[in-house]
Amino acid sequence: LQMDEVAFPLILAYQLERNDKATWENYVKKAADFIVKNGPVTPQERWEERSGYSPSTIAAEIAGLVCAAEIAKKNGDNESADLYLKTADEWQANIEKWTVTTNGKYGDGNYYLRITQKGNPNAGDKLDLGNGAGLFDEREIVDAGFLELVRLGIKSPDDPLIVKSLKVIDDVIRVKTPNGDAFYRYNHDGYGEMDDGRRWNFDGKYTGKGRLWALLSGERGQYELALYNFTKGKIPVVDGLNWQDKAKFRLDSMLAFANDGLMIPEQIWDSPNVPKNADKQFVPELKFGEGTGSATPLAWSMAQFIRLTVNLQEGRNLDTPKVVYDRYVGEKSAVSSQQSKVKVDECNNALSFVYKNALILSLTSLNESTYPVIWYGKRADSSIMRFAYFGSASNVEIVGDFTGWKPCGLKLSSRIKGEKYIGLKFPNTARIEYKLIVDGKWITDPLNPNKVDNGVGGENSFFVMPDYQPTIWDTDEKLNVEPTKPQEIIDVIVPPVLTEIEIGSKIYGKKKIKVYLPNDYEMRAKGAAFPVMYFQDGSEYAARAKAVQIQRNLVKAGKIKPFIMVFLDPQDRMKEYWANDDYARFLATEVVPAIDTKYNTIKTREARGIIGASLGGVTSVWVGLKYPEVFSFIGGQSSSFWVDNERVVKELSKLDVNKTKYRFYFDDGSFEGVEDTRRVNVMLRAKGYSVTYIEGETGHNWTSWRDRLSNAFVAFMN
Repeated sequence: LQMDEVAFPLILAYQLERNDKATWENYVKKAADFIVKNGPVTPQERWEERSGYSPSTIAAEIAGLVCAAEIAKKNGDNESADLYLKTADEWQANIEKWTVTTNGKYGDGNYYLRITQKGNPNAGDKLDLGNGAGLFDEREIVDAGFLELVRLGIKSPDDPLIVKSLKVIDDVIRVKTPNGDAFYRYNHDGYGEMDDGRRWNFDGKYTGKGRLWALLSGERGQYELALYNFTKGKIPVVDGLNWQDKAKFRLDSMLAFANDGLMIPEQIWDSPNVPKNADKQFVPELKFGEGTGSATPLAWSMAQFIRLTVNLQEGRNLDTPKVVYDRYVGEKSAVSSQQSKVKVDECNNALSFVYKNALILSLTSLNESTYPVIWYGKRADSSIMRFAYFGSASNVEIVGDFTGWKPCGLKLSSRIKGEKYIGLKFPNTARIEYKLIVDGKWITDPLNPNKVDNGVGGENSFFVMPDYQPTIWDTDEKLNVEPTKPQEIIDVIVPPVLTEIEIGSKIYGKKKIKVYLPNDYEMRAKGAAFPVMYFQDGSEYAARAKAVQIQRNLVKAGKIKPFIMVFLDPQDRMKEYWANDDYARFLATEVVPAIDTKYNTIKTREARGIIGASLGGVTSVWVGLKYPEVFSFIGGQSSSFWVDNERVVKELSKLDVNKTKYRFYFDDGSFEGVEDTRRVNVMLRAKGYSVTYIEGETGHNWTSWRDRLSNAFVAFMN
């Protein structure tokens, strides 16, 4: 399976404007969901040989998802469009992390690799090239597949890493032939004629050598045409020619590589040392810079010749998807191409959503009374936040949701004596918590009055970007009471009332839990029963997530019907919430029957839900899967699907919608790593399950879960 072959039809559908419902539902959506679920890793890259993280394959996947998102929007599926774009943006931000080495053997050690098996380009893992070529350090093997990042509109042609990597390509796998420059597909390739001219695998030992591939000259020409357009023809090559003329010479070379019948081969001979004809029946008369005994014509080579020809005639690369280019490269790109140069492999993946910007400050203070402040103002989807520290500290570094709470080198620099600054770009929809590390000591920001203790990591400073939307449902409900004087109305705030009960458990002994009964429970209970939702980390949900207030306000607004809420707290959270069978048995076979006995509940699985956050989220999924006869609604906020090598995800993958019906709610924050929840969402939707998935530009904390909790309640009651 080659993941780029899954992605290219999505690009084609976009280019052909195939936006009809049938194409969307039967083909585009299925392929895009498959890419989100299985990418960015590919079982085979473009050379049909090795698995892993391939720059060329990832380029196709990103472009395919962006194109699929456009088709999704035109079919009214904004949820899928959002998922595809967020996945594409995340992969675009991590390409370098997965495929660019900083300690390689060529140039200054910093360049794109052909492929990495584990996404760690600095590890020096051994790569078996196949074809009898042997084992090599991944950092030693290069190809020009990264040029797909330019052709498909994901990187600009003057991107420093692209330019630097091309220098490595020219030094390592370029050969100047009598018909022009040609390129190996990668160094140490074993797929090609033997040095004595015999066919590849003639002796059954795969002892050939990969020769030059004609189509790669055409791909290089497309890059040069892109560079010409991007720089508006202002950068000449060494010979004084512009890059468009250079691209034309690539076309001439491809023509010269062809045989007398104008058929362009797969490979061309790479040396002036031409062997004597060893097999006149099967081996052509080999000539330096002309076709070998490889496939002639090769459809790929012929197509590349046509593609470059048409693009040169048009003066631009027609096969570059505009929607992709505009998103990542264009002047008003929605996603900046200048990602942080911090070593993100030492930090949380969420750092890829933040962009480090060099600040050019005046020599005088901007004199804001508080920080951080929006420095550049609101721009499209993001704005630059300016942080400051005034004091005599030598080193000041910022950490937070966006670094996974690990020091990642985001240091405030000194511009004025006693003043240090840094600018970071954040999405306009973000809510961020952070701290400063001042000479090794972690502190809240002295210049920011906004601080919060979210129950995760103590007190933090925080800021809210201009388009962040906190919940409107968490305020304490007000009740109008009978006036004591004419025309007088008194607003009384009704505090949450929780009833504490004790349950005798064979597993845990006596255990106390808290229960919320809707305001009109006593009145309604005589004639109606209530659904029930069970909460992990119950006290936190009641106090920090304002679960009671949110339900009351939603009920008052007519958004949902009332339901009973049961709040449970663990004795040993790390044990009970680690997808624990004893805890699942306790909740499903002891707590639920006790609640059903004591209160007027609807005693069917369809009326029961279970929800939790973080580890509480993954254990809620576990309990629901273990006891499908008890629960039909399962909710998880920032669920820790990573536990035990995604043991819970593997169980979810076994579900069959024809055997067991569930409804799911999941949410996550983009700054805490969302790959696992996204995959679960797509996997369950593909199986036919009802899944509500919400993603916010937030971190891992109770404020974020509170602000999304109303979505879970609506999903439960609907």
